[in-house]
Amino acid sequence: MATRSRVGYKVPGTDIVRSVYVHYDGYPSARLPILHEYFNTLDKVQELVSMGDISVIASKIHPTTDTHSFDIQENDVCVFYHRDRKEPLNLIEETEESFWNNTSSSEEFLYMFEE
Repeated sequence: MATRSRVGYKVPGTDIVRSVYVHYDGYPSARLPILHEYFNTLDKVQELVSMGDISVIASKIHPTTDTHSFDIQENDVCVFYHRDRKEPLNLIEETEESFWNNTSSSEEFLYMFEE
């Protein structure tokens, strides 16, 4: 069963958060170690979010082979709905307040990077 979450970053100098949906393993004990170790700078988080909604977050954004896909996943590589399943690119941009207070959201956990 999925534990849905949202990962985003605060755009420097604004009150805007850009974020994407993450389908699996959104609970803090699974999500935080990966975010802290591999996505711990603004550049890294921006690259992660720029890929759109995520099925699975892993330590690497880019695969090393041409065979990586939604159905054939390379170990330790993120699985994105846009790149790996050919779905539309989906990015959300909202104010910081609405990011934290979005009660209509289906995500159980929200993670925002801020410098």
